[in-house]
Amino acid sequence: MTNSVRGTGRGRAAAIWLVGFAMIVALEGCGGSGDPESAAMPPVIVISIDTLRASDVSVYGYRRDTTPHLDRFASEAIVCRDAVCNSNNTLISHASMLTSLYPSVHGAVPGTPMRENATTLAERLADHGYRSGFFAAHGDWLTERYGFGRAVDDFESGYVKAPQINSWVDAWLESELEAPFFLFVHYYDAHSDFMGEGELPYNAPEGFRGAYTGGYDGDFTGCDETRERCASLYLKHLSDERVQLSEDDRAYIRNLYNEEVAYTDAKVGELLDRLRETGWYDRSIIVITSDHGEEFQEHGRFLHESVHESVARIPLLIRLPGGEPRGSVEALAESVDIVPTILDALGLEIPDRLQGESLLPILEGDEPQTEFAIIQSTAMRSSKWKVMPGGEGTRALYDLENDPGETRDVAREHPDVMRRFEEALGQWMADYPEMAAYFQGRIDGSERESIEIDEAERARLEALGYTVPGPGGDAKDDSSGTDEETDRS
Repeated sequence: MTNSVRGTGRGRAAAIWLVGFAMIVALEGCGGSGDPESAAMPPVIVISIDTLRASDVSVYGYRRDTTPHLDRFASEAIVCRDAVCNSNNTLISHASMLTSLYPSVHGAVPGTPMRENATTLAERLADHGYRSGFFAAHGDWLTERYGFGRAVDDFESGYVKAPQINSWVDAWLESELEAPFFLFVHYYDAHSDFMGEGELPYNAPEGFRGAYTGGYDGDFTGCDETRERCASLYLKHLSDERVQLSEDDRAYIRNLYNEEVAYTDAKVGELLDRLRETGWYDRSIIVITSDHGEEFQEHGRFLHESVHESVARIPLLIRLPGGEPRGSVEALAESVDIVPTILDALGLEIPDRLQGESLLPILEGDEPQTEFAIIQSTAMRSSKWKVMPGGEGTRALYDLENDPGETRDVAREHPDVMRRFEEALGQWMADYPEMAAYFQGRIDGSERESIEIDEAERARLEALGYTVPGPGGDAKDDSSGTDEETDRS
């Protein structure tokens, strides 16, 4: 398939899993609820691997075998080959992932929670008898105060490593769990300077450390000469000051990241094995994805402060009960498509106000219904073209088909394409006020209660390379400093 297909097709898509899952229920007796609808519905599991760029995942064509466990999972799943996130910020991206709303509509930014009417996946599934567990490794943003705990029965969040996440999930799976349930699992280990361990920006544990960096003989230490800025803070300093490292140093830093990716993949593999042991794996709808990617000075910066493809492109793998259907989808997909795809697979109604589309109809050969994806309200992308802010208030156009590295702005050569994008963007902006007004409900955006960010939290976030609002300042995210103005509404 080469076309972008993101339509509805709920009846036919639901039928894909109903027959196979009914056989599993009959053979294994899944679900303890007395509600006939609940008893017939499979568990839903969403696994988010923070900061995982698609280009460094083996199944997406990476030259290294960094992700053997994801590869095994992908072999019996639907692999979305061209998926993008809707924000380069952990908080904002996960809010879009779990509400199917663009950032300007769900309203979550550092210091401000999701709007009350921005219904999460857990809330939608709770209406159908689902018990929910939410286990996240970002202790400041993926928290109840930002709205992620709504309708969640068991919630754990903190700056913890993958083993603790798996321990939480193991205990939950052993807690007399019955179908249907919704499980959200978030890993943060691939993010730079996680937990402030050491001076290197990525610091994989023994058994993975040195797997790709053993041959490095340069002098990159992870710190500046004064040793006052290390790890994430140092990478952010290099980006802000536009200090370009040597090719060997950039490769070394990416190799460090790859070691963290391999470690996280191993821990995700342990979780998947646990689901297989408990019998939930084959019964469940399982989605594995990421909130955003990572940069290694492909465009002059480190971390994930831009909306270039190294940050925007993410893995998106969807396994339906029984592992069928499976295969590759070449259509353009985005994080806001996850919720409607899950609802579609469950045979549930997809609310009109969701901004994503179900990805399942592509398996039926439906025609494309949505051509463009929105990234952080600053970039618009199709399968071939991408428009994003350029320098000095201009807008750049990249031909991703012929220039996937976004090295050449061709806006002047394709005024017709620019006009089409501007028209689409204008239509999206015209629709936005009505959507935002609905989701604001009775609480105006300017009147929503802000979240106090204390000095300890600010220090943690800044050590991880984030830009956070100062006392009384405007909320910002980690896309600042990109020569781009980001819509924070």
